[in-house]
Amino acid sequence: MAELSKVMDKLNYRHGRDKVRLAGAGYNPTWHHKREHLSPCYTTKWKDILEVK
Repeated sequence: MAELSKVMDKLNYRHGRDKVRLAGAGYNPTWHHKREHLSPCYTTKWKDILEVK
């Protein structure tokens, strides 16, 4: 667990406070992702999914 804490501390130092945290720390339901960053197309059909070889 100490190693995980060290990695999380490094990531949070580099990318900003609370960017990485444990799920047990809770979730703020008032936070929402920015809708303007959503794709205008939503893939719902298996045939529409690209296959990478």
